[in-house]
Amino acid sequence: MQDDMRVAQLRDVPAAQIQLAAANPRTDGAEDIAGLAASLSAGLAQRPTLLELGPEQYAVLTGERRVRAALAAGWATIPALVEEPLDPLAAHTRRVLENLHRKDLGPLDEARALRLDWLIANAVALELTEAAATAVAAGGSVQSALAPLTQVLLDAGWSATRPTVTQEQYLTARGLGMSTASLRKKLQLLTLTDAAQERLAALGLTEASVRAFARLDAAQQTTLLAALDADPSLVRKVKTIIQDVTARGYPLAHALALARGEVWSGVAETEGDETGGDLATDAPAGAARLGTPSTPGREAAPVLGAEAAAAAAQRSQAALAVLMGAEALSEAVATLSGPLGTDLAEVVRAAEELLRAALHQMQELIANEE
Repeated sequence: MQDDMRVAQLRDVPAAQIQLAAANPRTDGAEDIAGLAASLSAGLAQRPTLLELGPEQYAVLTGERRVRAALAAGWATIPALVEEPLDPLAAHTRRVLENLHRKDLGPLDEARALRLDWLIANAVALELTEAAATAVAAGGSVQSALAPLTQVLLDAGWSATRPTVTQEQYLTARGLGMSTASLRKKLQLLTLTDAAQERLAALGLTEASVRAFARLDAAQQTTLLAALDADPSLVRKVKTIIQDVTARGYPLAHALALARGEVWSGVAETEGDETGGDLATDAPAGAARLGTPSTPGREAAPVLGAEAAAAAAQRSQAALAVLMGAEALSEAVATLSGPLGTDLAEVVRAAEELLRAALHQMQELIANEE
């Protein structure tokens, strides 16, 4: 690792000579960069830092979003602070600290960057700098560098449970205003599969929502991701959906129905009978979905009278009205929590939970009566 006392020169660097960093902790999407590019008419408020790799060859050290935005805006030259080259480990640490202090790093990007930087600190303490630098450089991206760097440490006898540099020592050395408990929570996000991490990062979920997502089993995660892909409006309701599953014991299909503003039937889809019909959809109008006479081993579905059917429909509409009220309240929470602070938001969320609980009981009563 190299001394941070370095001299930087302010230069206008031709855009074509600048290389982007594969190991940048940030993984912002094209839309984020396009939005930033549109705001550059007044110039860069803060200069990016570049490393001079050789004649007419520069690599981004910090401020990559600004460089990418300037490139997207068509700038021919980019004003930057130019420094001499750094080794891969020191360069990564600089990028991590710069991004963490900006406070707008995505939760999974942050977790990966912190994990890699903590591993780097351990590698340096074990005098494995050269091997670690090779692993980080070969990995390319932060996510891809985690496994090879971990292997370098394990091969040297390192243990994550008894590290050379503890997480507390690491946080103190880096000057990060974060408790060890917070760091552990962030690193727990990395227990998700790489594929799940990539999809969740693209959805822009909060740290709390990603952490909640990790509590679902693999099948539930796959189902929920498919639902989010099909209906992006559910993204802001992810935490509530997962709470319905993990804290209240609802089936995921029930929790998704609540989030969509639907009354859950309580019946999963089944395969059709031997005639090709769907038992969940082909029952007579007004009949409870308990099967059909052609289904061996099941009772025939009782057909409700006109008056009973009308009453059941009225109850279902009432239940739906309660749910719609809960959804309206949820939207009000999102609107009010920003300008009015979290105290009021917590009160409204509590009211929303009461509405949801009442709706659940109402649905059970309707099902029992039918």
